[in-house]
Amino acid sequence: MFYLYYVLYTLKQRNTLSSTCMILSQRKAGNRMSDGETKYMEVDEEGGEQLVPFMDTFYSLASNDAHERSFAAASMIRHLFFKEETGQASIAETVKDGSYALTRLFNGLCSGRASARQGFASCLTSFIKVSFSKAPGDNADKIWMDLFMDNMGQPSEMNAADFVRNKLRECTNLEGPVKGKKSAGKKSRAEERDNRFGRLFGILAIVRSGTLTDASEQVRS
Repeated sequence: MFYLYYVLYTLKQRNTLSSTCMILSQRKAGNRMSDGETKYMEVDEEGGEQLVPFMDTFYSLASNDAHERSFAAASMIRHLFFKEETGQASIAETVKDGSYALTRLFNGLCSGRASARQGFASCLTSFIKVSFSKAPGDNADKIWMDLFMDNMGQPSEMNAADFVRNKLRECTNLEGPVKGKKSAGKKSRAEERDNRFGRLFGILAIVRSGTLTDASEQVRS
């Protein structure tokens, strides 16, 4: 059963990631907006769709429509990592929003809706890939994931791969209550099933992000 889910998910993930990358590339040359307008609601020069507002992307990631999920993922990645502003205020905003988004994406993996799991996992793949490969500025000493870790109070000696692994385990707890969520006690069978699928989708998202290449053997296992 898990193998079948893996095959289906991999095929859908490949199509979703391709759509996300295509959407981002199409909007790379978006119009600069004035200070009085809503941030990052950019429209491409051909008059394409407006990017989804950051907080609305989480709802669209759970849509039954694959294009809407892909577009929401592209909008989130654009909002977080491809801003035109590069000052300290913009970096601080990205650290705050990115830390929040990372937790929401991991939690969304445990949704009881298959479309939500697909949307959140696909976006998580792109989020991890970009945050491990991009830094806030050409001369930055830390990648984005390092800054998210600092903002979330993680030990300075912990590396980014360990942090992502621990975050996945925390948000898909198979035994006790998930940290930060209210629980009436022991998980129901449905909740346990959703968390197991959530962990599976999380593992696949991390693998597809390509960030395990240089990770320790403990993290890869």
